[in-house]
Amino acid sequence: MSGNDRHCVVCGRVADLDPRSVIGDCCAAARDHVVSMQIDQRNGQKLAICPCGWSHRAAPGRDGNIQRDEAVEAHWRAIVMECS
Repeated sequence: MSGNDRHCVVCGRVADLDPRSVIGDCCAAARDHVVSMQIDQRNGQKLAICPCGWSHRAAPGRDGNIQRDEAVEAHWRAIVMECS
């Protein structure tokens, strides 16, 4: 391993990650699902939108950030399970 060793957020394994990525080679299928993080300007909801059509809305604030991040990671895990 190199100095870029961190944990893949999809499977939790220690991986040699690109500094701009949170997904290791172990879960490469999830890389095609680059999720856009946005805020709905009308109501402040946290949005996560994937090019595959998947999306998630969470409440405004710190708790919404946590919920959104957890939903994105669950989406990535589901994609990797489909491809296994």
